[in-house]
This record gives sequence, structure tokens and C-alpha cells, in this order.
Amino acid sequence: MITMMSRIAAATILAVGSTYLIPATTAAASDQQQSCPTVVVRQTVAVHYDPNFTSRVVRTAPAGEHDTTCLTAIGRGDPYRACGHIGYDWYLIKNGFIPDVCASKGA
Repeated sequence: MITMMSRIAAATILAVGSTYLIPATTAAASDQQQSCPTVVVRQTVAVHYDPNFTSRVVRTAPAGEHDTTCLTAIGRGDPYRACGHIGYDWYLIKNGFIPDVCASKGA
């Protein structure tokens, strides 16, 4: 059974400034549980309040931290350089956003 929050996340795209939040997974069949991917932080990284580097830092996510995310922020602005890579997108994890190039999807 899909929870109400999962149903809302799967059915909506939220506009936040010039950034869009989209579900990280597709909608599952109504009788199956929707599972969101686990994100593993590859390198210690700052967790930002909003999906951009000018927003305030909420906390630091240490390397190896696991978190489940159902939303990805797709940036529409300039690319950023973080963790040795260039990227545009952000993962929404516990308490804020991290650059997607600083994390990988785990099992």
C-alpha cells in the first residue's frame, strides 16, 4: 500500500524558485509498496537549507551516511563544482539538500 506522502510525492512536481523537485522513483502499482532509493554520501559534505550553495548550511553529512530520498531537486541555474565533479542536481536528505555528485544511490 502506498502511503499518502508517497502518493503526493509521486504525483506532483513542486516549483521552488528556479528549481524543480521531482520524485526520485516512478509511481508504483497501487497494491505495491513504493520504495525510495537509499543515498550514500561518498565524501563529507555540507547539507544546505535550499538546493544552492548560497543557502545556509544546516549540518555536515559525514562520508558513509545512508539516507532514503524520494525527491531530487533539478537545478535550472548555473552548474556547480563539488566533490571533484560538475553537477546541477541535488538530493533531498535528512534536514536539507546535498549535491548529487557527492552521493551515490545504494541498495
